[in-house]
Amino acid sequence: MFKKRLHEPVIEFVIRVSSYISILAVAFIILFILSKGIQPFLWFNKEGTYPFLNFIGGMNWDPSDNPDNSKYGIFYMIVGSILGTGGAILIGVPISLFAAAFLSELAPPFIQKIIRNGVLLMAGVPSVI
Repeated sequence: MFKKRLHEPVIEFVIRVSSYISILAVAFIILFILSKGIQPFLWFNKEGTYPFLNFIGGMNWDPSDNPDNSKYGIFYMIVGSILGTGGAILIGVPISLFAAAFLSELAPPFIQKIIRNGVLLMAGVPSVI
């Protein structure tokens, strides 16, 4: 059907090697972050350990110069993230469902075009903003 050109195997090899390198780079980044992030909870830490349950369930965030007096509790951060996500779902899901139903069933074609372009534009904006 199609003839393979002579340079295609070389390009395929370069792309394959590049993909393997990027996969390895991401794996090494994950391993580095895990190794540094888990150290405060391990027994061989030079500065002493910090109990994991105190970290997750603690309600005080008070780092100090003396590591023995420092408190690192992220309970309020976790609860705030859950409540923020729940609030966004409560607001966003009904609006998106009503907009989809309006676009597919009720809106005239010229309105569909305008709103669909607006929705596509908003989909391109990162959710972090």
